[in-house]
Amino acid sequence: MRRVLIGVGAALMFIGAALGYAEVVGLEAREIDLREGEIELRPEAGGQELVRIELGAGDSVVVELCSEDALEGGVFDSDARFEVWFVEAQARVGFRSVSDALRQGRSRDGWACMTIAHASDIPAGGTFAVRLAFTEGVDRADVEPSVASLRARAYPAAGSSGSSWFWVLFVGVSLVIGVLVRRPAPRRMGVHDAMTAAIEGDTAAVDAFLEKAPKANVIEPSPSAPTGRDLWRLALGLTLFYLAIYVVGAAPLSGRAGAVLAGLGLAAVEIALAFGLSRGALSVLALRLVQGRKRWWIVAAPLAGLIVRAAGGWLRSLVPTTGEAPIEMLISWPSGALSVAVVAAVAPVVEELFFRGFVYGWAERRLGSAGAFFLSATLFTLAHAAQTWGAWGAFASVALVGFTASGLRWASGSTLVPMVAHFVYNASIIARII
Repeated sequence: MRRVLIGVGAALMFIGAALGYAEVVGLEAREIDLREGEIELRPEAGGQELVRIELGAGDSVVVELCSEDALEGGVFDSDARFEVWFVEAQARVGFRSVSDALRQGRSRDGWACMTIAHASDIPAGGTFAVRLAFTEGVDRADVEPSVASLRARAYPAAGSSGSSWFWVLFVGVSLVIGVLVRRPAPRRMGVHDAMTAAIEGDTAAVDAFLEKAPKANVIEPSPSAPTGRDLWRLALGLTLFYLAIYVVGAAPLSGRAGAVLAGLGLAAVEIALAFGLSRGALSVLALRLVQGRKRWWIVAAPLAGLIVRAAGGWLRSLVPTTGEAPIEMLISWPSGALSVAVVAAVAPVVEELFFRGFVYGWAERRLGSAGAFFLSATLFTLAHAAQTWGAWGAFASVALVGFTASGLRWASGSTLVPMVAHFVYNASIIARII
């Protein structure tokens, strides 16, 4: 029955991920990224049109002006403004001064950028034009032209996509974790079974019965002794995992939808490696509910996830950033944020299974609990380094998750405890996205 329920949960996870991928594809198709190249900003009479964008009702729009040089001199030092016009009605619907846009500028991909138009929930669809204009009384002859590269971005309003995928995926993940958390009934050997074992000459079973019967009448399999092949198994799994990261990164998967496929593909590799290389010794993965006093760790796990989430937010604001990380570039688009949410919904199961199950379990047999703790947490952090490189606050937050999860595995002896904590941590992030 447990296998059936786990199968149902896995199927729901697959369906939810597929629905989420479809949502990402649909959003990405409506997002516009116009890179007009180099443009000379001139003080023209009546205003200079910079870009036109087709939008639908309910869309949002962000228009950025970016340059590889500093945005200064010429037009940028003049009394100019950016105006947004609704072309069909020849009506101005908004404007922003250049000086105001410059004050709130930012660095993006090594370029100096400023937002020249930003509107949410467009009431009517149509063609919108962004123009550079000057206030009355400005002597345009005194204004030197400026050269910059124009980038225009338009995308659907945040939250306009459905969230049915999330609930299907949420139920699937919850079912898988719930079935794993529920401890299966231990195999018991009664008197009749012991007599049968004696008749068949199974002296080991009889001895085990006589030893266990006065206590709990339960026969527990004893783990095999550590061998030199444990580290080889661990080394092979890690080599294949990081090779998979390289292959996925080099694969021709473009766009935000490609990020979903890359993340889910890597998740499939983690599952295959954890179970495939632990075949014959699945108890190493520690997919068991803790007993005795340690059982309270499973109760404390959700709280631990929320605490780490709050502490991670504090770290992100404390640690300085030296550049825009790939993950930040991705989530700057609604479809990118959604793609992160889809992968994040699956991550608690697959990442904990691999790092706190496979890596920690096999490392513990040869390196002890302390060695397994540091190895699993460090490797987990390094696996996320590429996507958070430059955004060191986000990198520190990931490291905090990794070391906390490994600490929970060490303290409880179960992979399910960090899995629950990680699930709550990611769920808080996904809730904010959707």
